[in-house]
Amino acid sequence: MPTGTFLLKNFGDRETSSHLVRLAAQHWHLHVFECNSCLDLLCEVPQTTEAKMKIFFTKIRQYAPCVVLIHDLDILIRSD
Repeated sequence: MPTGTFLLKNFGDRETSSHLVRLAAQHWHLHVFECNSCLDLLCEVPQTTEAKMKIFFTKIRQYAPCVVLIHDLDILIRSD
């Protein structure tokens, strides 16, 4: 089973990438948690975004090791 953290950039379509990640997770018997869009986590106030992210990661931490699949991660990085 792999250990550590991996950040993968999606260069293909979302459906294919999600499928490949799920196959790998299934191979290693890992849970998969998916955030379909970072828009679900993004708020106008940075502190609120941080609070939502903490809640999200607290929920999934109990299933570690696991795979966290986050779509549109670049939305969280603002260039204001």
